[in-house]
Amino acid sequence: MKLAGWDTSTRRSSLALREGERTWEFDFEPQGDTGRYLLPKLQELLGEAGWGPGDGDLWVAGTGPGSFTGLRMGLVAAQFLAFAAGKPVVGVSSLRVIAEAFPARELLAVVTPATRGNYYRLVLEPGPDGERRTVRAVEMKDEKSLGEELSSDPGIRVGSSVALPWPVLRYAAAPGSHLAWPKARQRLSRGAEKYPA
Repeated sequence: MKLAGWDTSTRRSSLALREGERTWEFDFEPQGDTGRYLLPKLQELLGEAGWGPGDGDLWVAGTGPGSFTGLRMGLVAAQFLAFAAGKPVVGVSSLRVIAEAFPARELLAVVTPATRGNYYRLVLEPGPDGERRTVRAVEMKDEKSLGEELSSDPGIRVGSSVALPWPVLRYAAAPGSHLAWPKARQRLSRGAEKYPA
């Protein structure tokens, strides 16, 4: 199965293609308009893999939360290419992809920047089947309320796509920021699980 996917929800975008055991990927930080970079980078990656624009069997796109413009460009591109090829497209949460970089045995707050000094937050706990369960759904929090919430959960680990400010991190029991970008490679795996061949 040929899988194609990307995440454009954070300031660092990620593209990946996978066919069998082989993966091609590219990470970049668009300077301004994500749309100016996404399709040329995708075309470059398709060329490396020897694929045509309609060769993907499944198209996977990040659903955020995150940058409105970046998300819109990524979702529209995935829908357009999948529609043109007559193939399915699935969306995968960017926060869930970040969570995969951390051990599933820990209580985890995944935090990414929103607008005006706010943050998106998702809290997950380990489930009996090894999958994470949502404890608190995605919510926008300001720095103070996020810090207070983190201080009320002893032992919570904080995962983010950016270095978080000290007013937020000082409340987390695990010291220091723990960074993980939402990588397109991980998104392909989650997409394949949602839409098995």
